[in-house]
Amino acid sequence: NNEKHDPTLDNITIKEEEVWYELIDSLPGAMMLSRSDGKETDEEACYTIPSTARIRCNSIASLKSCLRWYACSKFTEDDSKFINHHQWNDLNAHFDPRVFQAFVWSN
Repeated sequence: NNEKHDPTLDNITIKEEEVWYELIDSLPGAMMLSRSDGKETDEEACYTIPSTARIRCNSIASLKSCLRWYACSKFTEDDSKFINHHQWNDLNAHFDPRVFQAFVWSN
């Protein structure tokens, strides 16, 4: 999926000291939607691709893990080659595939 779009991060206050986070992707790719746990999906679900994917994280640690996984899942083979052959340079931020942008919504 080469379409450029920005995912959304949303926070949900459960209690005064407990906040959950959601990563919402309005254009999820097949990699994001595939099951890696080996379980079979409902046959009907195989024919329907949701228009939005939402991942809920109940801690900062799970959010960090989710964001790392999500960002890496967006890399193409060409992106990986670029990353492996070029050190980070701030001057290349406008085209370097390691740049990740998301909107964070809060109340």
